[in-house]
Amino acid sequence: LPARIYKNSILKSLHDFQVTIVVGDTGSGKTTQIPAILREYGWASAAKGKAVACTQPRRIAAVSVAARVAEQLNSNLGSLVGHATRLDENRCETTEIVYMTDGILFQELLGDPQLSRYSVIMLDEVHERTIHTDLLIALLRHVLLKRKDLRLILASATVEAKSLCGFYGGAKVANMLHIGGSGQFNVQIRYMTQPCTDYVRAAVGTVDLIINDGLEGDILIFLTGREEINEAAAALSAAHPDLNLIPLYASLSV
Repeated sequence: LPARIYKNSILKSLHDFQVTIVVGDTGSGKTTQIPAILREYGWASAAKGKAVACTQPRRIAAVSVAARVAEQLNSNLGSLVGHATRLDENRCETTEIVYMTDGILFQELLGDPQLSRYSVIMLDEVHERTIHTDLLIALLRHVLLKRKDLRLILASATVEAKSLCGFYGGAKVANMLHIGGSGQFNVQIRYMTQPCTDYVRAAVGTVDLIINDGLEGDILIFLTGREEINEAAAALSAAHPDLNLIPLYASLSV
């Protein structure tokens, strides 16, 4: 993954600056590879009681990414790599990489204002601007003043890097890195010729056309929430019983 190619730049930035802003394209591996690189080069150590924390806006992402990184490191989930969400926690005293929701890190900050357990905090997907992420961005600036050994990584695919760099003091404390993606697919955009009154039904109808045309491959449908996703899945399941339908939304259990 491209994040591995930028390993030396990431490590140098953490050595030279307290704050590193990473703009990484989707598929660049920033979420899975950067914490693993940090552990590999000594930023996380169970023997020293230090860990790397990586936040996610949604709990399903925190749990699934933790499982993926644990697999990559040939470790059982909850041992070397763990996760923590409001409804589920799987980590131990020797866990060195913790994927957690931004709400959990905020609660830990309230209990331990210096986040003494962590050597690096990585706030991922900061462009989503959740309440907890915004609070963490503000509060961590004060934590960094008290803990010169703490490092902060702000990561996103679309973040306004310059404004964040300015918020944390400009070039004196912040460094911006851009990590390219692993490759782009050729995307054709086709617009509807007429407006529709029910876009869920229109999306289902579009899938019907694709299937009836005999085209191969997977189909992604983007809708606004759980109710619409379940509605579309039910309609497609009734029309095409052999389809392998996989719904995905924030409140879905893993």
